[in-house]
Amino acid sequence: MQGIIRAMLAYIKGRCLGIFKDSAILETNGLGYKVFLKTDTLAKLSLDNTHALFLSHIVKEDKSDLYGFETQDEVEFFELLLSVSGVGPKSALAIMSLDSLENLKQAIFESNSAYLSQVSGVGKKTAQKLVLELQDKMQYTSGESQLSAELTEVLQSMGYKLQEIRSAIKTIDKSKDLQAQIKDALQQLSKI
Repeated sequence: MQGIIRAMLAYIKGRCLGIFKDSAILETNGLGYKVFLKTDTLAKLSLDNTHALFLSHIVKEDKSDLYGFETQDEVEFFELLLSVSGVGPKSALAIMSLDSLENLKQAIFESNSAYLSQVSGVGKKTAQKLVLELQDKMQYTSGESQLSAELTEVLQSMGYKLQEIRSAIKTIDKSKDLQAQIKDALQQLSKI
């Protein structure tokens, strides 16, 4: 089997013809598309109303599936989850159904694998793997300003490890300018 291929369908707007346990059918231009959805997105749909979704179109050797999301950020996070070996589309969707995108990113940022292992089918090892692989891949923007991203970059260039930097950044005053944040972070890092 070749694995997952991202295909061309990226957006759909159509009338909801059916709502099921993990999917819905949206009709557009006379065609009905089955779209798999997170539980909270599914709960927002209503029959015979028009809904718009961003899509991740996953094609495998034996099937082609659409996964729908309310924002492009959710699509990107879904596809980031798929980049972790052993995580398929159904598992990624289940992970995203656990909580808001913001809280999921925070759990990964804080190495909270126990939180992620609450998802059915995601064991302790998979949750730890998700945390390890995604911390370096994702750009954590929630709770971090552009200054914090720059601060992380500066501290990494000084040879500090990402985990150490994240611990230090949690405790500093983020309202200060970059130079003051660097000074405060270095003081925190000296204690680690």
